[in-house]
Amino acid sequence: MAEHQHHLGALAKEMNRRRQAQVRAQERVRRAQAFEDFVALGVRRSKQALLEAYQERAAAEGPQSVPTLSREVIDRWAREDDWLNRAHERDLEAIAKARQALESVQVEAFERVGQLVSSALGVVEDIVTGKDPKATPTVRLRAAELVLALAGVDAKTMAEAAQEAPPPLPLPAGEDGEPVDFAAYYRQLVQSR
Repeated sequence: MAEHQHHLGALAKEMNRRRQAQVRAQERVRRAQAFEDFVALGVRRSKQALLEAYQERAAAEGPQSVPTLSREVIDRWAREDDWLNRAHERDLEAIAKARQALESVQVEAFERVGQLVSSALGVVEDIVTGKDPKATPTVRLRAAELVLALAGVDAKTMAEAAQEAPPPLPLPAGEDGEPVDFAAYYRQLVQSR
């Protein structure tokens, strides 16, 4: 009989140990889910916001649908599992991935724009050089003006440019800060050589 009780006691201990292991395993799953839910809150992320979301979900779907309804449990899990730093690291990873994706799209876009510009310049070159037989003289002139404008060259005629007076040069300032007589300044400059 004593041996039977000892065997029952050992069996009860084993069952208790297995139950505790199962509870710990379920808690790990609940903790992990709570952290993922915390991260998913994004800019609204706080332990209070998580608790409120769980309360709303539990009201709609039942208390078994959420990892916990206890603020104390959320606080303990957040502290023990370092939620704030882990969430921050996730955010940084997401930002880095988004930045990398954006840079990739930008590189592709710049490459495509470069291809289009190259093609467009080829068409303009054919027009300007007369290789395109359909281009009228007016179209050729406009194409040439476009090329000059893109190169930063003003398309004024030489006659227009020659008629314009050059802008006046400012007279150098004397020791007192007032403009000096240019003739006197020039003589002084020549004599100093």
